[in-house]
Amino acid sequence: EKKMSFKNNLSKVNYYFRRYGLVEVSKKIFKRVFHIKENRKTNQEQYKIWMMNNQLTSEEIEKQRKHKFRFEPKISVVVPMYNTDKVFFKELVDSLKSQTYEKWELCLADGSEVPNELLKDYMDDESIKYNFLNSNLGISENTNRAIEMATGDFIGFLDHDDLLSQDALYEVVTAINS
Repeated sequence: EKKMSFKNNLSKVNYYFRRYGLVEVSKKIFKRVFHIKENRKTNQEQYKIWMMNNQLTSEEIEKQRKHKFRFEPKISVVVPMYNTDKVFFKELVDSLKSQTYEKWELCLADGSEVPNELLKDYMDDESIKYNFLNSNLGISENTNRAIEMATGDFIGFLDHDDLLSQDALYEVVTAINS
Protein backbone atom coordinates (compact mmCIF):
# COMPACT_ATOMS: atom_id res chain seq x y z
CA GLU A 1 0.00 0.00 0.00
CA LYS A 2 2.86 2.39 0.83
CA LYS A 3 4.52 1.54 -2.51
CA MET A 4 1.32 2.39 -4.34
CA SER A 5 0.96 5.68 -2.44
CA PHE A 6 4.60 6.56 -3.15
CA LYS A 7 4.17 5.76 -6.87
CA ASN A 8 0.99 7.81 -6.96
CA ASN A 9 2.70 10.79 -5.31
CA LEU A 10 5.69 10.43 -7.62
CA SER A 11 3.45 10.51 -10.68
CA LYS A 12 1.72 13.63 -9.30
CA VAL A 13 5.12 15.31 -8.83
CA ASN A 14 6.14 14.31 -12.37
CA TYR A 15 2.90 15.71 -13.80
CA TYR A 16 3.23 18.94 -11.80
CA PHE A 17 6.89 19.26 -12.88
CA ARG A 18 6.02 18.85 -16.57
CA ARG A 19 3.18 21.34 -16.30
CA TYR A 20 4.67 24.05 -14.03
CA GLY A 21 8.44 23.53 -13.89
CA LEU A 22 11.07 23.00 -11.19
CA VAL A 23 10.47 26.20 -9.19
CA GLU A 24 6.75 25.56 -8.70
CA VAL A 25 7.33 21.86 -7.85
CA SER A 26 9.94 22.90 -5.27
CA LYS A 27 7.52 25.38 -3.68
CA LYS A 28 4.76 22.77 -3.54
CA ILE A 29 7.05 20.12 -1.97
CA PHE A 30 8.33 22.66 0.56
CA LYS A 31 4.79 23.56 1.59
CA ARG A 32 3.83 19.89 1.93
CA VAL A 33 6.92 18.93 3.95
CA PHE A 34 6.53 21.82 6.38
CA HIS A 35 2.70 21.63 6.46
CA ILE A 36 2.20 25.15 5.18
CA LYS A 37 -1.41 25.55 4.17
CA GLU A 38 -2.20 27.66 1.16
CA ASN A 39 -4.81 30.33 1.64
CA ARG A 40 -7.20 29.08 -1.01
CA LYS A 41 -10.43 30.87 -1.64
CA THR A 42 -13.57 29.15 -2.85
CA ASN A 43 -14.77 29.88 -6.36
CA GLN A 44 -17.57 31.97 -4.88
CA GLU A 45 -15.08 34.03 -2.82
CA GLN A 46 -12.84 34.49 -5.86
CA TYR A 47 -15.82 35.60 -7.93
CA LYS A 48 -16.91 38.14 -5.30
CA ILE A 49 -13.39 39.60 -5.27
CA TRP A 50 -13.34 39.69 -9.08
CA MET A 51 -16.74 41.41 -9.15
CA MET A 52 -15.63 44.06 -6.64
CA ASN A 53 -12.51 44.75 -8.71
CA ASN A 54 -14.39 44.87 -12.01
CA GLN A 55 -17.56 46.68 -11.05
CA LEU A 56 -18.40 49.59 -13.30
CA THR A 57 -18.07 53.05 -11.86
CA SER A 58 -20.89 55.54 -12.41
CA GLU A 59 -18.59 57.38 -14.85
CA GLU A 60 -18.00 54.18 -16.86
CA ILE A 61 -21.73 53.45 -16.93
CA GLU A 62 -22.49 56.94 -18.23
CA LYS A 63 -19.66 56.76 -20.80
CA GLN A 64 -20.95 53.40 -22.11
CA ARG A 65 -24.54 54.66 -22.32
CA LYS A 66 -23.44 57.68 -24.41
CA HIS A 67 -21.08 55.69 -26.66
CA LYS A 68 -22.11 55.55 -30.32
CA PHE A 69 -20.96 52.46 -32.20
CA ARG A 70 -20.33 52.40 -35.94
CA PHE A 71 -22.73 49.42 -36.10
CA GLU A 72 -25.50 49.29 -33.50
CA PRO A 73 -27.21 45.94 -33.87
CA LYS A 74 -30.36 44.97 -32.07
CA ILE A 75 -29.72 42.00 -29.76
CA SER A 76 -32.62 39.60 -29.24
CA VAL A 77 -32.29 37.80 -25.93
CA VAL A 78 -34.43 34.66 -26.04
CA VAL A 79 -35.52 32.88 -22.89
CA PRO A 80 -37.55 29.69 -22.57
CA MET A 81 -39.63 29.73 -19.39
CA TYR A 82 -41.34 27.10 -17.31
CA ASN A 83 -42.71 27.83 -13.84
CA THR A 84 -40.09 30.53 -13.41
CA ASP A 85 -39.60 31.68 -9.84
CA LYS A 86 -40.81 35.28 -9.43
CA VAL A 87 -37.52 36.39 -7.91
CA PHE A 88 -35.52 34.91 -10.81
CA PHE A 89 -37.84 36.49 -13.37
CA LYS A 90 -37.58 39.95 -11.81
CA GLU A 91 -33.78 39.69 -11.55
CA LEU A 92 -33.53 38.54 -15.18
CA VAL A 93 -35.63 41.42 -16.50
CA ASP A 94 -33.90 43.96 -14.25
CA SER A 95 -30.46 42.76 -15.43
CA LEU A 96 -31.54 43.51 -19.01
CA LYS A 97 -33.19 46.82 -18.20
CA SER A 98 -29.97 48.00 -16.53
CA GLN A 99 -27.79 47.30 -19.60
CA THR A 100 -25.54 50.13 -20.72
CA TYR A 101 -26.23 49.12 -24.34
CA GLU A 102 -29.92 49.74 -24.84
CA LYS A 103 -30.73 48.31 -28.28
CA TRP A 104 -32.10 44.92 -27.21
CA GLU A 105 -35.32 42.99 -26.91
CA LEU A 106 -36.30 40.20 -24.55
CA CYS A 107 -38.29 37.35 -26.11
CA LEU A 108 -39.97 35.09 -23.56
CA ALA A 109 -41.74 31.82 -24.41
CA ASP A 110 -43.56 30.53 -21.34
CA GLY A 111 -44.59 26.88 -21.14
CA SER A 112 -46.03 27.20 -17.64
CA GLU A 113 -49.56 26.20 -16.65
CA VAL A 114 -50.47 29.81 -15.85
CA PRO A 115 -49.08 33.08 -17.26
CA ASN A 116 -46.33 34.84 -15.34
CA GLU A 117 -48.12 37.36 -13.11
CA LEU A 118 -45.09 39.67 -12.84
CA LEU A 119 -45.20 40.32 -16.56
CA LYS A 120 -47.96 42.89 -16.13
CA ASP A 121 -45.39 45.12 -14.40
CA TYR A 122 -43.44 45.18 -17.68
CA MET A 123 -46.29 45.33 -20.21
CA ASP A 124 -45.58 48.98 -21.08
CA ASP A 125 -42.01 48.07 -22.12
CA GLU A 126 -41.96 47.52 -25.89
CA SER A 127 -38.59 45.76 -25.67
CA ILE A 128 -40.20 42.80 -23.83
CA LYS A 129 -42.15 40.26 -25.88
CA TYR A 130 -44.07 37.46 -24.17
CA ASN A 131 -45.69 34.36 -25.59
CA PHE A 132 -47.73 32.23 -23.19
CA LEU A 133 -47.64 28.74 -24.73
CA ASN A 134 -50.25 27.26 -22.38
CA SER A 135 -48.27 23.98 -22.20
CA ASN A 136 -44.66 23.02 -21.71
CA LEU A 137 -43.13 22.04 -25.05
CA GLY A 138 -39.72 21.35 -23.50
CA ILE A 139 -36.68 23.58 -23.37
CA SER A 140 -35.84 23.18 -27.09
CA GLU A 141 -39.30 23.96 -28.44
CA ASN A 142 -39.91 26.73 -25.89
CA THR A 143 -36.61 28.24 -27.06
CA ASN A 144 -37.65 27.87 -30.71
CA ARG A 145 -40.89 29.71 -29.96
CA ALA A 146 -38.92 32.53 -28.34
CA ILE A 147 -36.64 32.69 -31.40
CA GLU A 148 -39.71 33.09 -33.64
CA MET A 149 -40.47 36.39 -31.85
CA ALA A 150 -36.95 37.75 -32.31
CA THR A 151 -36.42 40.69 -34.66
CA GLY A 152 -32.81 41.48 -33.76
CA ASP A 153 -29.63 41.27 -35.79
CA PHE A 154 -28.15 38.83 -33.29
CA ILE A 155 -29.67 36.33 -30.87
CA GLY A 156 -28.44 35.62 -27.36
CA PHE A 157 -29.66 32.71 -25.28
CA LEU A 158 -30.37 32.83 -21.57
CA ASP A 159 -32.09 30.52 -19.12
CA HIS A 160 -34.92 31.90 -17.03
CA ASP A 161 -32.66 32.11 -13.96
CA ASP A 162 -29.66 33.79 -15.64
CA LEU A 163 -28.39 37.32 -15.09
CA LEU A 164 -26.26 39.60 -17.22
CA SER A 165 -23.68 42.02 -15.90
CA GLN A 166 -24.59 45.62 -16.63
CA ASP A 167 -22.07 45.89 -19.46
CA ALA A 168 -22.61 42.44 -21.02
CA LEU A 169 -24.40 43.59 -24.18
CA TYR A 170 -22.08 46.61 -24.50
CA GLU A 171 -19.10 44.23 -24.55
CA VAL A 172 -20.82 41.99 -27.11
CA VAL A 173 -21.45 44.96 -29.41
CA THR A 174 -17.87 46.16 -28.87
CA ALA A 175 -16.65 42.74 -30.04
CA ILE A 176 -19.03 42.77 -33.03
CA ASN A 177 -17.69 46.17 -34.06
CA SER A 178 -14.10 44.95 -33.75
